[in-house]
Amino acid sequence: MTPFDQFWTTPDHRTVRVFGEAYASPALMEAYEEINALPLDPGDNLERVVASLMVWSDTTHLANFGDASLWPFYVYFGNQSKYTRGKPTARASHQLAYIPTLPNNLQDIYVDIFGEATSSDVHTHLKRELMQAIWRLLLDVGSALLPPSIILLDIQPSEHLQPVCTPDP
Repeated sequence: MTPFDQFWTTPDHRTVRVFGEAYASPALMEAYEEINALPLDPGDNLERVVASLMVWSDTTHLANFGDASLWPFYVYFGNQSKYTRGKPTARASHQLAYIPTLPNNLQDIYVDIFGEATSSDVHTHLKRELMQAIWRLLLDVGSALLPPSIILLDIQPSEHLQPVCTPDP
């Protein structure tokens, strides 16, 4: 969906900006204006849009007995309405990746190196570091020029996604 501004006039005639959907956010409006300000190639008359990607993750247990679990990453398109994304039957979530968990023998490894078991804080820190390492892998599209915060893609009919530019950091 193309981003847009939405306003509401209060009974006392004040104008208030409405923030209801991701595609109506100031950040998406800025990105949309930026990519549409780029020069067009000769003969290029395709619409330029911003694909707002929303990533979500949570660990899940796979069985009633034992400790089998997965840590999936899901991606949603912020261009879809939150009402559509919120309906499981709409199948709006897409599996992006499965994050490995910390090894079962982490305590043994940690004790061998540091002489004591991990504290709760250290364990949390290690999980966060693992998550950050996975993020770096997911956001690496093969170019050191692309910052991990914003990647613009060119989607042509019957072709793959191609990075075209990034805003200056």
